[in-house]
Amino acid sequence: MIHKCRVAAVARARRIELQRILLPHLKDLQAEAKFESSLAAAVMKNDDRRLLERCFSGPHLNAWSAPLTSRLALIQAAFERDACTAGAPASAEGRAAREGREQDARARVSAEGCSHMVLPLAEFIKTTNRSKKKKKKHSTSKPVSAPHSYTPIPSRNVKVCA
Repeated sequence: MIHKCRVAAVARARRIELQRILLPHLKDLQAEAKFESSLAAAVMKNDDRRLLERCFSGPHLNAWSAPLTSRLALIQAAFERDACTAGAPASAEGRAAREGREQDARARVSAEGCSHMVLPLAEFIKTTNRSKKKKKKHSTSKPVSAPHSYTPIPSRNVKVCA
């Protein structure tokens, strides 16, 4: 599960970077087309017999910008799918698979003798209580130190579990 989340995060970062690259290119194409149109209008206004060959404006603009806009649309659709997936509740099969993996991990850790170091996530959150931070009161009489709501694990006799 962690691997899938990490892969998704890497893919999302790549999409964001690609979007940051493509959007300025699309804006540059639009600016070039606007400049070319105004230049062509100025040439026609001066009643020159010369015709300005257009490369970016008119029907050519769609040909130039179509690959960029289609790729940006694909990126946007992927972002919307990510948002839907993030907001969706976990399925029963997914929960059962996760619980099975957690039980396997607990069995593996207890077989290695490190069960005293493994806490389920809910118990860890309760013991650390990091979500409820107390506000510090500022006083001029004595310095106030922040109280710790958890006890650190001693560094000795710690086994590394794979």
